[in-house]
Amino acid sequence: QTDQVVSEYSSIVAGNLESSLDQLHDAEQALELQQGALHRAQLLAQTDQAQRAAALHGADATEAQLTALHSLVTGQLAAAVAAEQVTEDALAARAAGTSHLAVPAPGAGTAGATTTAAAAPTVADPPLPPYLQCVLEAESSGDYGAVSPSGTYMGGFQFSQSTWNTAAQAAGLSFLVGVAPDKASKAEQDAVAVVLYALDGHQPWLGDRCG
Repeated sequence: QTDQVVSEYSSIVAGNLESSLDQLHDAEQALELQQGALHRAQLLAQTDQAQRAAALHGADATEAQLTALHSLVTGQLAAAVAAEQVTEDALAARAAGTSHLAVPAPGAGTAGATTTAAAAPTVADPPLPPYLQCVLEAESSGDYGAVSPSGTYMGGFQFSQSTWNTAAQAAGLSFLVGVAPDKASKAEQDAVAVVLYALDGHQPWLGDRCG
């Protein structure tokens, strides 16, 4: 009878142990599944975070580009408006100047008549866009009478004579063609610089710290 009890007890113990091992195995599998799901969730979270960071960076870059483009367009528009105003002022001044020619006195003969050339029109000083303000400081420290050591570049914006002549003509200020830039007034130099900037942008001043 004792042997039978021992045998039954051993059977029960063996059965309980096998059942416990099965439960442990099941628990391990469940844990592995949970760990796999957690790992996938972490990867998804990291991917989502990286995508959000990339999107945010792209948005910042786009905003910076739009801001720079807006500034450029605003500057060009202001330069174009200023150039148009300079041209209109020059044309109006030129038209007014032709009316000041001396007229012979009544009864005077043509031999005694004298004609006085019209004075150069007064040029309105246009506002300088920020870029040209920087150019003026970089090129000449604001000295409108500056001349480079070689004598090639003159005035506050350091024009060469050929560039000055072209820009003055384009501005409708033909009376300045052939005039040394450093001999022109501040308003005249500003007007020619504004028109040149409207036509060619940064190109004439490439290489200085403003460009």
